[in-house]
Amino acid sequence: MMTKAEIICSCNDIPYNIKHEHAIQEIDTFMNTFPNYHTIASQGIPTKEQYIYDKVNDQWSRYMVFHTNTLTVTNNQIIINSN
Repeated sequence: MMTKAEIICSCNDIPYNIKHEHAIQEIDTFMNTFPNYHTIASQGIPTKEQYIYDKVNDQWSRYMVFHTNTLTVTNNQIIINSN
């Protein structure tokens, strides 16, 4: 059985590495803290979401599309863009 991080790495066409697992966990932890969770939840239910790995900057982010906004979440910030 593959772990969440192994599946996400596979979807991004990169080999699994423990550093990726830690980076993904940092994003999840950041998202689940107050008030970040409420900021994200206030957007509604996402129509699309995925983890994206930026190979150039060696950085993970979570991309979430909502009806009116798109959110990009890293391990220390939430960026909200209007659709």
